[in-house]
Amino acid sequence: MTKSLKAKIFVSMLCFLSGCASQGLWRYGIDSYPTDRQPILSKRVAVPPFRDSRPDKNESALLLSIIPLVPFGWVDYSTPETKNQKLTGFSVWQFKPTEDLTKAAAEEIDASGLFKEAFFTSHASEGDLVLLGNIKSTRYWGKIISYGLSYYAPAMWFLGLPQGTIHNELEVEFTLVDQLTDALLWNKNYKMSYQKSPFWIYYIIPPDFDYNNLFKSMMRDVVKSLESTLSKSSAR
Repeated sequence: MTKSLKAKIFVSMLCFLSGCASQGLWRYGIDSYPTDRQPILSKRVAVPPFRDSRPDKNESALLLSIIPLVPFGWVDYSTPETKNQKLTGFSVWQFKPTEDLTKAAAEEIDASGLFKEAFFTSHASEGDLVLLGNIKSTRYWGKIISYGLSYYAPAMWFLGLPQGTIHNELEVEFTLVDQLTDALLWNKNYKMSYQKSPFWIYYIIPPDFDYNNLFKSMMRDVVKSLESTLSKSSAR
């Protein structure tokens, strides 16, 4: 049996023992807002595709976990949607950050009623205002703990020792600009994380994809922050 095949068997066994967590799939639901709300600014907001400023750095050392005496293997991805090998096995994520985050932001802002309209577009000039987004991080990292026992690590998991760790990080900067005057109306940077450290085989393995929930938390604060900032500005 080749080393590559053994490694695949080991990771597949990890997925099986963990209950095979669901694949990364972007799902985003818009919050409910009062339907009779009057816009704070009766202007149209264009939301062009967010800028992708993530570093191009993806490291996978998961196979180290099958080397005797090495205590764990790990992965550390800056662009996790491009990599199939995750902590829960081999899976392809249905996630396009620059598209998914942008469209979700446009829909949330539009539903909030803060403006006359907010819409996703590839032409920022179509709006009176433009909401810019800069994706700085979608980092995914974690490790499989093998305790230096290589293929015999599952014996330790069955005894109740931790099996691994999972982390997600999402950082996005938002900027609202007036197209006519080029004035900066609002700017805020968000950095949020999700972590399950450690997890065990005797519990349902936690999802390794939580970017939709992280972004939902961001957008709830974006709406509140915009409302507060714009209300103060319009009251002057």
